[in-house]
Amino acid sequence: MTVSLMANIHRWVGLSTDTKPTSGPVGSTFFEVNTGQNWIWNGTDWIEDLTLIYAFTEALRERGR
Repeated sequence: MTVSLMANIHRWVGLSTDTKPTSGPVGSTFFEVNTGQNWIWNGTDWIEDLTLIYAFTEALRERGR
């Protein structure tokens, strides 16, 4: 992977039924206000941002030890 500076990302907000933009800097985000889901633009597709889900899973795993 090449290291990239994401200094000029766009942050969009809308509904899950809205058409997400298909252009913009890699790393830009789209937040769906009606579902709470976050998406990240990889330059080709919108991918679901699972950062918080992973963090909660790890926290629960640590708590159960």
